[in-house]
Amino acid sequence: MVQPILGAILWPTIAVAVALGIGIGFLLVLLYSHVPMRDSIRLTILLGVSVLLVFLEEFLAKWFSFSSLLSVLTIGIVLLLKVPEKANRIAKKCDRLWVPAEIFLFTLVGASLKLSSLGNVILPALLLIFSSLSFRSLGVQSCLFKTPYNAKERAYITLAYLPKATVQAALGGALLDVARTSGNEAMEKAGTVVLAVSVLYILITAPLSAFVMDLSYKHLLSQQKMGGTLTGAEGE
Repeated sequence: MVQPILGAILWPTIAVAVALGIGIGFLLVLLYSHVPMRDSIRLTILLGVSVLLVFLEEFLAKWFSFSSLLSVLTIGIVLLLKVPEKANRIAKKCDRLWVPAEIFLFTLVGASLKLSSLGNVILPALLLIFSSLSFRSLGVQSCLFKTPYNAKERAYITLAYLPKATVQAALGGALLDVARTSGNEAMEKAGTVVLAVSVLYILITAPLSAFVMDLSYKHLLSQQKMGGTLTGAEGE
C-alpha cells in the first residue's frame, strides 16, 4: 500500500524536475549558441539559474515539490549533449571555482560535527560504511564489464572509487537543518547521528583509499611509452 502511494508522489516530482531541466537546458543552449559571451559569463548565468531553481523549490514546497538538484543535473546533461565544447569549457571553470568552495563546505561541516553523538551506534555505523563500500565496489566492477580494462586496471579503478566526501559533506547535514528549523528534538538527534556518520565515512574512506592507491599503483598500472597512458602492469 505504501509503495504505490510513494510512487504516485515521486514520479510526478521526478518528471517535473527533469522536464524543467530539459526546458531550461535548451533555452541555455540557444543563448550560448547565438549570443557571444565569455565562458565566465556563461558559468555565472548557469550558477544564477541553479540558485534560482533552489529558491523556487523552497517557494513551491507548500503546494508542489520537485528536485531542483535533479533539474540542474538535467540542464548539465542537455548542455553536454547539445554544445559539448562550451559545456566542457564551463566545467573547467567550475573546477577552479570548486577549489575554494570545497574548503568552505568541509569547514562548515566540521564545525557542526559532534562525534560524541555516535555513542552506541559506532559499530553499526562502521558496518554500514564497509558494507556500502562493498556494494559500491560491485557496482564499479559491473560498470567495467566488457570494457578493454584488464583485471589489474579494474582493481585500481575500484580502489579509486572508494573515497566518498563531497555528497556526504553537502547532504549529511540536511536532516539536521530541517530538524532545527522545525524544532523537532527527535529528528534533530537523528540528524546529528546522520551527520556524524557522514563525516566518519569521509574520515575513513578518503585517507584509506589515498594510502591504498599510492601503495598499489606501481603493481596494478604501468606507464606505456606511446602516449604516456597508464595500462595494467605487465605479467598479469
